[in-house]
Amino acid sequence: MPRLTCFAPATDGGQDLLDRHVAPLAEALCAELRVVRPPADRREGMRAEFGRTDVTIWDASLEDERGVYDAMTMWTKLRRKNVIVSRTPLPRNVLTWHQFAPVHGSTFGNDAIGAWLARHLAARFGVPLPEPALDGPSPAGHYWMYDRPAEHFLSFRGTHQQAAEAWREAFERDRGTTVRMVPPCEFSYPTEVVTRAQMWEGVARLQREIEATSRILVYLTGDYADSFWCAGELMCAAYMLLHTQGVRLGRLPRIADAQVVLPGVPGTTPLTEAAARGLLRLPDHGQVRRLTVLLTNCDPVSAAPESRIAPTGPARPLSRVLRRWGFYDPEVVQEHFWSRVRVPCPRCAPHGRAPDALDWDAFLRAPEQSGGVDAFGYFDAPQDGLTAGRVACPGCGRDCRLVNRRGVRTLWMPLLTTEADRDRPVVVRTPVWEVLTDG
Repeated sequence: MPRLTCFAPATDGGQDLLDRHVAPLAEALCAELRVVRPPADRREGMRAEFGRTDVTIWDASLEDERGVYDAMTMWTKLRRKNVIVSRTPLPRNVLTWHQFAPVHGSTFGNDAIGAWLARHLAARFGVPLPEPALDGPSPAGHYWMYDRPAEHFLSFRGTHQQAAEAWREAFERDRGTTVRMVPPCEFSYPTEVVTRAQMWEGVARLQREIEATSRILVYLTGDYADSFWCAGELMCAAYMLLHTQGVRLGRLPRIADAQVVLPGVPGTTPLTEAAARGLLRLPDHGQVRRLTVLLTNCDPVSAAPESRIAPTGPARPLSRVLRRWGFYDPEVVQEHFWSRVRVPCPRCAPHGRAPDALDWDAFLRAPEQSGGVDAFGYFDAPQDGLTAGRVACPGCGRDCRLVNRRGVRTLWMPLLTTEADRDRPVVVRTPVWEVLTDG
């Protein structure tokens, strides 16, 4: 008999999902169901993780102050027995192998979650279950991690969304395949103010997307290299391809193929051939090694959020051991790496930079640059200075006007065993600030 554990928040939505979907699915599977409700701490999470549970379902919806996040541990993200579902967007640093949650600015209903759970559990246990209609985005248009959302990942500038979608439709029709495009604003809004860590979190999530499909298509427009995120996708593709070709640069995933699409030109060109022809520039091995350190410490799957706190006492020798694998790098175990923000200046941002002119060293140091404006138009600012609604760009002197019209982003920060304040929030909420571009 399968054994299921469900962590359910103390909300009406949590009870409804449990009553109308989770419990009936457990009955259809002839599974034993154990329900854990708040207050529950990490001991309950560890019991589910290493006890006699085959699948743990986490309703990670944030409809109250703490949800089920007091019980979560790093193992919740790392082990594939866990399934995370949510009616609300997840914290930035919560990402696991099997999940169904909306992007920022959206919500899901329990019927959509229940339909996804039915399909997932039926496939997982090899038991036929009724297949309810999935009322939501198509698999290629939403982020489902390693449930194989598509066969290719398309890297493109958001400024060419319609043209890229038209090309994708023709490619899918001609090749009989599926292509994943990141929905607009899934990881950040075009002029969003972001922290240093958040920039590398975004790149790490994009790398996970590429890894999930194992094939990347680079839609190489004239402004492709203007985007920090596109540059991140290209660098990830380059180092994953190097690993596939036998170059050992650390713990790298592999991809099967990387092709370049030139708008208006039939067919595709292998990434390495495009670089040889001078159409774009690829990073060298040293630059790739630098990226792996940053992604190791900011990857929402493998990075512990408490790693931002410098280890003390007996934990210090362990941190030195872990540093050999890239964790606890001194650069990221600093508060300013996580709280200092980068403000995008529309006037100082590059416009039409040639892909073969992309400076990879400038890309790698951009989020950490403390003086002036970086190669992608971002500059450093203190987070508490944003509430004034204006911040001056050190490059052009322009006042960047700020607005918070999209609520908050959240970050999971579990309690450490050494912390005295056991009642502090485990979910940190920060306003989403954007730079206005209208005038």
